[in-house]
Amino acid sequence: MIPMGIFKHTAFLLYKNPILFLLPSIGSLISILTEGTFVIGLRNNNNENYFPFSDVTVLILFFIAFTITYFQLLVIARKVIPKTAFKAKDDGVRVVELLIIYSIFALALVNIGNYENDLRKGFASQSDRLSLYTFKVNNYHEILAIVIPSGIFIILLSAIISLFFTAWMVEYILVGDQVINRHGVYQSLKNIFSVITAEKDKSKRVGLLFLITIPISIIGFMLTNIAVVSTADRLDTYMFQFVVSGLIGTVYSPFFLIFLFLTLLPRPV
Repeated sequence: MIPMGIFKHTAFLLYKNPILFLLPSIGSLISILTEGTFVIGLRNNNNENYFPFSDVTVLILFFIAFTITYFQLLVIARKVIPKTAFKAKDDGVRVVELLIIYSIFALALVNIGNYENDLRKGFASQSDRLSLYTFKVNNYHEILAIVIPSGIFIILLSAIISLFFTAWMVEYILVGDQVINRHGVYQSLKNIFSVITAEKDKSKRVGLLFLITIPISIIGFMLTNIAVVSTADRLDTYMFQFVVSGLIGTVYSPFFLIFLFLTLLPRPV
C-alpha cells in the first residue's frame, strides 16, 4: 500500500514554495506567445514562404525549454535535499550531460507529435497550411477513429516517455549530489532500472505517478486533437485550448518533479 506521506510532503513543498510555479509559468507564457504569433502570422501569410527561419526559432525554443527544465530541477532539488547539493559535480559537466538526456527526451516527444499531427491531418477537410496546422476533429466518427486505438497508444507512450526521461534527469541530479561520478548519465540510468526491477516500494510510487499522469495526458490529447470548445473561428478554438493545456502543464509539472524527487531519494519519505 502506498503511504500518504509522499502526497502530504509534495503538497507541503508546493504550498510553502509557490516560486516553484514560476519557471513553468515563464515557459508556458513563452510557448503561448510564440504559438500565437506563429498561427496569427500563418493566417495572414498562408503561403509556403511564410516563416523562413522556423528551424532557428525551434532550436532557440529548445534551448529555452532546456534552460527552464534545468533550473527547475535545481530549484526543486534544493527544496527537497540538503542545501549542500551540487558541490560534487562540475556545473559545466552537469549541464552537458543533462542536455544529452533532455535531447533524447525531446526527440522522442517530437516523433510522437509528428505522428499525432499526421493522424489528425488525415481528417482535415481543407488542405491549406493554416487549416492543417490548427485542425481539430469535431464529430463522433472522427473522435472514435483517432481515440481508438491510436489515441490510447499516443497517450500511453507519451506518459511512459515523460515519466522515464524525467525520472532519469531527477536520478542524475541525485547521483551527482551523492558522489563525484564521471559516468553520471550511465549510473543514473542504471539506477532507474534498479528502481523498476528491484525496489518494490519505489516502483509502486512510480507506478502510482504513472496512473496520475494518465488523466493529465488524456486531457492534453483531447485539447490538442479534439474541438472541446467549438467557436466560429478555428484559430480561437486552437489558441484557447492551447492556453488551457499550457496552464494544466504549469500546475502539474512541479508536482510531477517533486513527487519523483521524493520517490527516488535514497531515504524514502
